[in-house]
Amino acid sequence: MSGARATALFFVALGLLAPAAHAGLITFDATGTLQDGATLSGDVVINTTTGVVQSLDLTVSSPLSFTVTEFDSSVSGQDIADYSLEADNGIPFNPGIVLDIIGTTLVGYTGGGICTVGSPCNGSVSFAGTASGLASNFTSGSLTAVPEPSSLALVGSAMLGLAAWRRRGTPSRATFARNPGDDAAGGTERPRHSPPCPPPVIGSVGGSVTLLLA
Repeated sequence: MSGARATALFFVALGLLAPAAHAGLITFDATGTLQDGATLSGDVVINTTTGVVQSLDLTVSSPLSFTVTEFDSSVSGQDIADYSLEADNGIPFNPGIVLDIIGTTLVGYTGGGICTVGSPCNGSVSFAGTASGLASNFTSGSLTAVPEPSSLALVGSAMLGLAAWRRRGTPSRATFARNPGDDAAGGTERPRHSPPCPPPVIGSVGGSVTLLLA
């Protein structure tokens, strides 16, 4: 098998097997800006297989200045044109954040924007507020999937393994063998190369890619 063909097959297999390593729980980086100048930061962990929020930790900067760490499942859910994700600290809006996520389900969710003042979803707009009555609507915001360390390690290991295989498959120098009967003065030599290494064997064990070098 040629090096180019083996390389192509390797990356095809990697593309097919890698998604299994990070399916299910995905961490999303939450960012946004509100009308009063406050900003949103933090993360939301979503089980994209079941469409359930597993955990969250969101902070809104000054002038609202608060952090919420609980997903309020009692008031969150599908709306007409969005999924309303509401977060607080056990008491609704004491303080709280409502992120109206574009799309009506979190099953298979890969990230994206939220409903804002400039881009409402059937009238819905994401906002944040405190128990004292301070509140502000979002002018921008999004949830962005964060690559898992295991996925990055998988790709890195695969690249290193492929590089090692390519080095092993390329002879560093030719050796020579003298034809029988040739004397030292007038004999001829013919090049003798080591046989090429076989391509790597790729398999899947527990949802991860295994690279075996012969």
